[in-house]
Amino acid sequence: VKVTVTSASTATQNFTLQLTQTVVPLFVTGSGNLGATSVGKPGGSGSFSASGGKPPYGWNMTGAPLGISLTPSGASATVGGAPQQAGLFNFAVIVTDSQGQSASMWDG
Repeated sequence: VKVTVTSASTATQNFTLQLTQTVVPLFVTGSGNLGATSVGKPGGSGSFSASGGKPPYGWNMTGAPLGISLTPSGASATVGGAPQQAGLFNFAVIVTDSQGQSASMWDG
């Protein structure tokens, strides 16, 4: 906003300033293969990346067995470990940005 005074007289002028915020959609992509493994033995790993949205990002995982963990690092995260229980598990990796948007990617 720029205001220029061209007269020494006193005057009042009201201004309206409209600000808009553009929300950029948040996405998550991933690759890798945790594959089949035995209880207590490390399996494969997966890598995930966030793009768009507004950093910083928060990461979460749901549905994974005990022993499989998510390791976040800024706009990326990895999943891996050694499962502590047998079974077939479908899990999701979820990323949330500072504006509350979330995106998820399911394995399974």
